[in-house]
Amino acid sequence: MSETRGPLRPDRGRTRRGPILAAALLLAVPGAGCWLEPFPPLVESTPAHGAADVARSAWIELRFAADVPVESKDLVVLLCDGVPLDADVHLASPDLLVVNPTGSLPAGADCVVGFSTVVGDELVYFSTAPAAPGFTALYDRRDRNVPLPFPDDFFLAPDARTATGLRVEVVVPNRTDPVRRLLGSMALTAADLDGWSPIGNLSVQLSAAPDPATLPLTPEASLDPLATVGLFDLTPGSDTWGERIPFQLTVRSDTIAGRPTVHALVLFPGIPLAPTGRYALALTERVLSLAGEPLARSAFFDEALRPLVPGADGALLRVHALAGEVASALEEIDPVPIPRDDLALAVRVTARSTDAIPNDLLALREQVFAAAPSFTVTQVDPRPFGNVAAYVYGSFTSPN
Repeated sequence: MSETRGPLRPDRGRTRRGPILAAALLLAVPGAGCWLEPFPPLVESTPAHGAADVARSAWIELRFAADVPVESKDLVVLLCDGVPLDADVHLASPDLLVVNPTGSLPAGADCVVGFSTVVGDELVYFSTAPAAPGFTALYDRRDRNVPLPFPDDFFLAPDARTATGLRVEVVVPNRTDPVRRLLGSMALTAADLDGWSPIGNLSVQLSAAPDPATLPLTPEASLDPLATVGLFDLTPGSDTWGERIPFQLTVRSDTIAGRPTVHALVLFPGIPLAPTGRYALALTERVLSLAGEPLARSAFFDEALRPLVPGADGALLRVHALAGEVASALEEIDPVPIPRDDLALAVRVTARSTDAIPNDLLALREQVFAAAPSFTVTQVDPRPFGNVAAYVYGSFTSPN
């Protein structure tokens, strides 16, 4: 493997049965000597051959001139600085292969992806970006003063009396007394609900400004199987289980005098969520900062996705169960699963039931119709001119 070391040279892009690919196949693919159908000619790749400063979280996309033989897709090999790397290879469409490295690519490394085509062996070289300042999806349910991401089923408590089996139980943050009283009254009102609004937005806070070019900003982009952010239907028994839900995404950077700038993503679902439905919001590490750094997990979320340790607190236990449920489901979606190693953030969101809402409005109407208001007239001022006959003063009782 020593022949793969050293700086990349663009003129080393394509070879005929090159020693790098042959050696890599023998090392990385058991039984590589047996015959498997080669790929059609390569049309394009992302990253392109010779690309520099490729994000360490990048997935490698390979577009071919015709349909790819499915049985041969696992013969793609990936090396960085001469070391073979594990990767999952998925057929995103008949002519598109997606190579998802296990974990992040090494920083500042020379990498090559190789495979055999009908016109010879193909090697695509690229180099990865150096490490940059940290870029994190903020999430810590131990800190009651950090409400985002929101909504989040962390704030739902079990309640067998409701349609979802849950009810809202929002933790009021530590604030000044007037603010805390206001938030407390709002939380008390929300406690009658059994989930989140089917048409409300979803918000996530980031530690730095994201690169909009790495985000699915439109409903069309949000449905791409390779989109870096996804809203998924995970309702048990749903006909659309595992499918992406369209949304409009807005990037916000807000500064209040005397406070640090807050960077956030705000998602507006393109369709109403199904009442009592269960959904997942997922951000992958392929979201990049303006400096090109992949989005990383917060320390709390990273701990929540790992095996529990003795003495774990209640917040960690709750998020561990929710995040584990979402992560396991996302590893099963088609056509391109999302491994938990790729997740920078994942939250479960349950839409509330709406059966009682029309009843409330109908009851209001019936109350108005049934009321027999009495009028007390206290003064009448005749106005014998124009279209006004008189001004009548008095009072009546309106329905509550």
